Amino acid sequence: MTLEQQQDILDHTHKLLTDFCGGIPPKGSVAPWWETSKEGTKLLLEKGIEYDHSNMAHDCQAYYLRDEDTWFKISYDQKPDTWMKPLTRGNETGLVEIPANWYLDDLPPMMFIKNSPNSHGWVNARDVEQLWKDTFAYCYSRPHVLLMLERFIEWINTHENVHWVPMIEMANEFRQKNKAKPGAVMPKGFVQN
Repeated sequence: MTLEQQQDILDHTHKLLTDFCGGIPPKGSVAPWWETSKEGTKLLLEKGIEYDHSNMAHDCQAYYLRDEDTWFKISYDQKPDTWMKPLTRGNETGLVEIPANWYLDDLPPMMFIKNSPNSHGWVNARDVEQLWKDTFAYCYSRPHVLLMLERFIEWINTHENVHWVPMIEMANEFRQKNKAKPGAVMPKGFVQN
């Protein structure tokens, strides 16, 4: 999408969510299919978005999102030394990233996608539940899928020192313990507590 298209879609959906929530604007964002753009971080900051849940630079710990990382795209018709270059990191911003994780999402194993050879959509919910339990045991994480979700939450609650909080509270706690770098672009209207 062009930058203008991205801006138009963000403006439209931001207004829909704000109106739906009685005038309270959203504080977080999740990109569809977790597909972000190089301009996305800047657009979210300009809208006052305080956390995102679309990137995966860490398995299970929040971090400050960088703007405009760049890299050479793989081009198999070129010699590897033309594109085998390290990532160029952008600048750390004040946007908290609460990382996404394909293993903790129910969509890949449970959604049939026509013309996608590795899509079947009929995974046993208990298999997904076990995968999530195993992942939780590794890093205490998150859930979905109605009756399985209820069983999963009950299982999580059997562990000591577990409590449930909205992502904005996670983002706020992360900010309190990890100050953004001086000069980092912060979400529009954001006031540090």
